[in-house]
Amino acid sequence: MKKNDTKGRAGDSEIIWMHSFSSPMGKIELLSSSKGVCQISLPGKKVNVEDIVQLSRNAVTVRIGGEENRKASKQLLEYFRGKRKSFDFKIDLRKTGFYRKALLQGVSKIPYGETRSYGDIAKKVGSPRAARAVGTANSTNPLPFVIPCHRVVASNGLGGYGGGLPMKRKLLRLESERIEK
Repeated sequence: MKKNDTKGRAGDSEIIWMHSFSSPMGKIELLSSSKGVCQISLPGKKVNVEDIVQLSRNAVTVRIGGEENRKASKQLLEYFRGKRKSFDFKIDLRKTGFYRKALLQGVSKIPYGETRSYGDIAKKVGSPRAARAVGTANSTNPLPFVIPCHRVVASNGLGGYGGGLPMKRKLLRLESERIEK
């Protein structure tokens, strides 16, 4: 992996922008490409630059900053403060497999403040027996909060969450308190 290459010519190198910020949930890191944000870490965890490097067809140059990362961090902070219910920065799911992407797109359609079971999502995407696959897709979700895997629950309770159940409860509570009645 090249770092801090100043040329970054198209075809020679793909620029990946890295940014971190403090949120009410903890420190969050972001990675973005020229297409949009491709990874968001859960608070206290790190983004995985190596995933991007291994899946890239070009050399990868990592730089600090990035316009899409700035937009994303601003919007995520608004979300955590209860001022935003959806996101409109660009996202890049090119490095996500087709089936996992389909499952995550099902998760992304869960409305703010609502939950769905793993089985509900599996049925919605046309694979009614794929509840476990939905769980696996959630556990490797590159864009938590934006693809709201915290809104997916087990049929008999909360289920799991990469950020831990206390964080999942906090996110669900944040959203349920802000629903317009």
